[in-house]
Amino acid sequence: MKKQALILLTVVFLIPFLFVACEKEKTENPTNLTTDVTGTYKGSITPSNDPDKSQDAIIEITRADENTVYLNMMSDILDTTFMLNLYENEDSIMVCFTEERFYEEYGHQLDEGHHMMGEGDDWSWMHHMVEQHQTGEEHFGGFELDHHTFSYSIIPVNEPDVYYQFEGIKE
Repeated sequence: MKKQALILLTVVFLIPFLFVACEKEKTENPTNLTTDVTGTYKGSITPSNDPDKSQDAIIEITRADENTVYLNMMSDILDTTFMLNLYENEDSIMVCFTEERFYEEYGHQLDEGHHMMGEGDDWSWMHHMVEQHQTGEEHFGGFELDHHTFSYSIIPVNEPDVYYQFEGIKE
């Protein structure tokens, strides 16, 4: 009888710890890639067709979710906002288009297991390249975490023969 009471008491005592452990698992996200990259980047933007016309530019990077950011560029040459997915690549964070813009650029959809807004489970650059891209598909920039810099090429839809290169450092 004492043995059964001891087992029952032990089970009753341990049950609350199981709920706490499960709750902790649900709330933690080990792949929050936005922490190191969100902020304001000051630098310059240079048109590919006239490199002497480089001008000051600012890009604000804000969090959309754990693995997606909004890019808001402000300059006299170009003023635009769009979203990018983030991917871990050793000491840098690489970027790629999200849903519709991905299709417009590459002519195919992101796979089912790779959705925007944090639903995917592997945000490594190599996994992204193998699973989501075909050989030769180009990417346009990324963040160098050790140097706090961001480099990105923007190709406006209405000017397909020109791209604008942004180079900036985080404030």
